[in-house]
Amino acid sequence: MTFSVRIAVRGYELDSQGRINSAVYHQYGDHARWECLRAAGISVDNMLGAGIGPRSARPGGSTSKGPAGTGRPRAPGCTGSP
Repeated sequence: MTFSVRIAVRGYELDSQGRINSAVYHQYGDHARWECLRAAGISVDNMLGAGIGPRSARPGGSTSKGPAGTGRPRAPGCTGSP
């Protein structure tokens, strides 16, 4: 099972060549991860209360313009059951 989330790309997140800034791309990944947890019914408040905190996504993702140049990058999300 694969989870995906659409993220609106804002103009100020792009460089002069229309590519997404790498730091922003990692923020997209973090956003997708939290959305995956929420969609699975996992409460962030419960996680934090149990001492389980956020961890940044591992660097190394692609900074492409997304599927077929749509301007909508595929942010890394959750794969499998959380």
